[in-house]
Amino acid sequence: MRSNQEVRLASSSLIGLMLAASLFQVGFVHADVVQITGHVYDTDRNPIKGISVEIDSIAPPWLLLRFARTDDAGYYSLVLDRPSRLEFPVFPMGRPIYEGYRIGVCEDVAFQWLCEFVIVSTTNTNLIVKDFVLRVYPKSEIDDVVFCSF
Repeated sequence: MRSNQEVRLASSSLIGLMLAASLFQVGFVHADVVQITGHVYDTDRNPIKGISVEIDSIAPPWLLLRFARTDDAGYYSLVLDRPSRLEFPVFPMGRPIYEGYRIGVCEDVAFQWLCEFVIVSTTNTNLIVKDFVLRVYPKSEIDDVVFCSF
């Protein structure tokens, strides 16, 4: 028969083991998350407030995964689950990307800024910092704009 001290020691060891396992599990969950953050500026490096930043998948089905709006400092931040690794990569700018997202930065209503798009790789990273510099829409083309889509 075990003494009370042995039972308490075994119980403490079990609790410690369970705590360590739960901390490992929490760390593992965070490894499957990607944070995409950055700023949106104009060509004079002034922050632009209220710009829509959308994250899309890079392979079918092409889905809008998350979106955010820039704050007063032009800052945005999005946290997403790590995308599935593609069997066949996409090739933006000639380099293969097996795991990543498409980021679209655009204004929804006023059409003052030209939209920007980029595909980023998430392979071997949990943090992507991507700044954008938007150019002003040429005044002669504003009347011709009907729809801006990512």
